[in-house]
Amino acid sequence: MSSLIAAFALPLSLSTPLQDPGASGTLSEAFEAGRAYANLRYRIEHVEADGFAEDADAGTLRAVFGYETGTWNGLRGLAEFETVTPIGLEDYNSTTNGEGDYPVVADPEGVEVNQLYVDYAVSEGFDLRLGRQELALDNQRFIGPVAWRQNHQSFDALSVRASELGGVDGTYAYIDQVHRIFGDDHAAGDEHMSTHVLNVSRGFEGAGKATAYAYLLDLDDNVALSTSTFGARFAGERELESLGVRYTLEYAVQEDAGDNPNEVDADYLLAEVGADFDSFALTAGAEYLSGSGEEGDRFTTPLATLHAFNGFADVFLNTPDAGLEDHYLRLSGKLGPVKAALTYHLFGSDTGGIDYGDELDLTLGYKVNEQVSAGLKFARFEADEAFADVTKGMIWVSVGLL
Repeated sequence: MSSLIAAFALPLSLSTPLQDPGASGTLSEAFEAGRAYANLRYRIEHVEADGFAEDADAGTLRAVFGYETGTWNGLRGLAEFETVTPIGLEDYNSTTNGEGDYPVVADPEGVEVNQLYVDYAVSEGFDLRLGRQELALDNQRFIGPVAWRQNHQSFDALSVRASELGGVDGTYAYIDQVHRIFGDDHAAGDEHMSTHVLNVSRGFEGAGKATAYAYLLDLDDNVALSTSTFGARFAGERELESLGVRYTLEYAVQEDAGDNPNEVDADYLLAEVGADFDSFALTAGAEYLSGSGEEGDRFTTPLATLHAFNGFADVFLNTPDAGLEDHYLRLSGKLGPVKAALTYHLFGSDTGGIDYGDELDLTLGYKVNEQVSAGLKFARFEADEAFADVTKGMIWVSVGLL
């Protein structure tokens, strides 16, 4: 991150904000006007996977402590620390604890700086952010913080956000390093890169939002994941007489970039439609990540919040060489105060006609009050070809302290 700070610190220090609403008069007043926050999340995760003699049982506590300053001369800062501690159940492969006889639960023990950045308000609707930060774009299929895992993913980056510029919203980021969920003690925990991210959107009243994006990944070490991706997305909803209709259509193309030794010529397609009734909702969708069957020629999204896609059993965190087709149907609603969702996935290859298997996912969530919430997930993946059966059960409680 030092090289990134050196590159941009001087021009930031010489700039003068055009607008500075709500600014504190002095630097000390900005710190006094700041806020501290803290929250805890304890989760138990159970994993049964064919091929392992033992089942995994992980009990981990995530603790987050942060402080955000007030504004001074257009500047505002934030520092956030996170710790992950195993408590009660430690029979699992965290990816760093050497317990390879158990299935993976990727929540390694550790203490890290999750976010440490400075914001600069150039003008109303135009902001710069420099430092370690979480990034989340669209539905996080390409860029996300992986907030499901106890150690979030964050980025050393310079990001620029512009809103309502002629009806257009945009985000640009130059990423110097990614800090992955595996933590500092893992060989793949930190990855240096020279990555450019551009995401531009415009809303159309009564129809939805159109988005165009370019994600240019150039990784220093894991060069086989260096790719250039260009795509477009349209998502919206309409209110009809007795129901609401939701729709999403997205397409992207991807090619090799940087020092990638593979020839990548892949594409991505998402089509989803949903209907919202008074007490429940139905969603049907299909997601395609192409793969030719040749090594490396497949559509990849290494900086995504991967757990949110293709089943909670996490079988398809990496796209198979033959690609992936995911057809899914979701029923969601409320059972009294409990939010519930049941999703069925049918998985197959893009080439070769391989039936990977199917999966059933159940999620339940209950909000006790503004500070306390709890939830449960269950996932059962039954393999047909090329993969193994996986069963996962997860239960957690989250408490906001400040």
